[in-house]
Amino acid sequence: MFYNKQQDKQLGIRTTGINRLSPKEYPDNFQTESTDYYVLDELFKEYQFQTEGRFVDFGCGKGRVLFYVNYHFKRQVVGIELNPTSYRQLEENRQNYLNKYPHAQDMFTLYQGYAEGYAIDPLDTIFYFFNPFALNIVKQIFNNIMYSIETHPRSIEIIFYYPNYALDNFIEQIPQLKLHASVAIQGTHDKNDIINIYKNI
Repeated sequence: MFYNKQQDKQLGIRTTGINRLSPKEYPDNFQTESTDYYVLDELFKEYQFQTEGRFVDFGCGKGRVLFYVNYHFKRQVVGIELNPTSYRQLEENRQNYLNKYPHAQDMFTLYQGYAEGYAIDPLDTIFYFFNPFALNIVKQIFNNIMYSIETHPRSIEIIFYYPNYALDNFIEQIPQLKLHASVAIQGTHDKNDIINIYKNI
């Protein structure tokens, strides 16, 4: 998509293309595919962050969402990525981005490994997902988030792009969370092409 390449150029990064993990070795982790810049533009035309704190992208791939959020909102960001190829490209993108925008030097934290193994920090308040894992992995991550806000009470936001029925049903069963906003992506006929934002009660 030409628009994606244009925006990459502005940020000094390369995030197009898809990286795949072996389904035999990693059956619960899906391919690395960046959220379209158009989708991010649509989201933030309709929605503004409600909390202070760090933005965490589970399955961040090459880092497109991280760089977008840092550039536009000056947020500290955390990227979690398992795929070694994507992680290497993520680190290269961070260096190239910082070469262009050196003021952001201390605003990036990168973690290579399984997303469910990431220890939620009390500074983490905004969590982003683009349908990157099987539901059982998402459940483990949500359990980690819920435990974190029980031990360190704070307001959080969970942003989930391209949810499905099973995921929606799972989140509805979490009493601490409620659907705060839903942003439909314009120009698509795919009913799952929406972004749901949840907040804790």
